[in-house]
Amino acid sequence: ISSTTRRLILLYGALCHDLGKPLVENVAEDRHVTAHGHAEAGVPATRHMLSRLMSNQEIIEGACKLVACHMQAFHAVAPTAGLAAVKRLAGRLAPENTLYDLALLVTADQQGRGPQGRPLTQPSDEAIVLVKRALEAHVLSHVEKPILLGRDLAGLVQPGPAMGELLKKAYEIQINESIRDKDELLRRILS
Repeated sequence: ISSTTRRLILLYGALCHDLGKPLVENVAEDRHVTAHGHAEAGVPATRHMLSRLMSNQEIIEGACKLVACHMQAFHAVAPTAGLAAVKRLAGRLAPENTLYDLALLVTADQQGRGPQGRPLTQPSDEAIVLVKRALEAHVLSHVEKPILLGRDLAGLVQPGPAMGELLKKAYEIQINESIRDKDELLRRILS
């Protein structure tokens, strides 16, 4: 993906990230406003708006992924979240976006509310933690590559949907349990 395309995706993601708020906004009796689920609700609105502006599906898809995932950054940096949550988030953003892109969006989102006692050039606390956790998980600028590949199953499983499902299961185990040993993954999916 080109740097120009990446910048456009981030720009449109920042522009559209809260489009879902009016769709799910709730005002309580005490006038407290919430918009739970606005990220997910904003994806169709983003897709519709950007489709009217352009035909570049890579930009549209990338912006939609940023909109869908912008609140998940806060869950990924929660003290109770493990590195697997950060790795899964990187996978949901890819291939158009990285966790670094998401950290930039989170910072822009928070700075859009005003400086709140911090210089506008300083990243948000959540963005800083997200970058640190992504670095720790080795997924700041890319997703974790699967250890087990189709060639590792050749002769054990026929190529096709069954092999695909086994590879998907192996990758989930790899991400969720930080298993890096190919033989262990083979044993786990074939038992």
